[in-house]
Amino acid sequence: MTDEDLNTIESQLGIALPAEYRQFALNPSCSPGERYPVRWFFNDARRVITATLRPMEDAGYDRQGWQDSYLVIGEGASGDLLVLDTSSPDFPVHCLSHETHAIEPEWPTLHDFVTDWQTSNAGPDSEFVAAVDAERRRLQLVFMILGISIGVPLVWVMVMWLLT
Repeated sequence: MTDEDLNTIESQLGIALPAEYRQFALNPSCSPGERYPVRWFFNDARRVITATLRPMEDAGYDRQGWQDSYLVIGEGASGDLLVLDTSSPDFPVHCLSHETHAIEPEWPTLHDFVTDWQTSNAGPDSEFVAAVDAERRRLQLVFMILGISIGVPLVWVMVMWLLT
């Protein structure tokens, strides 16, 4: 996001954005959509504004428990919204459940959220990469065997046909 985007969020929503949020939104150390993301941080002002003004509108959320100081900053892998409480001095990040519509504390501070987000999005762990690579090699072997088992008899039939 740009400073202009952040200023638009503030003016549209009437919320003063915490300095740490502004800093992270301007320079996220990991971007959404990387190879194995765990959580998605909204990096588009329009998406932040829309999600904040109409949280889970398509899921029938009646805004029970919603506060004017809440700012939707992202979405979890399961579809839960990540909500920053801009009125609390520590700026906690809550989770708005897409199933129950309950708003539950998830990270005690914005700093904890940013640290966790950066850590879990820094890249896939080595065990996961090893498992994916092993599965890829297994599938390559399966297709190679399948190609040989179909190709050799097919060539043999063609040779026999040509010889007759």
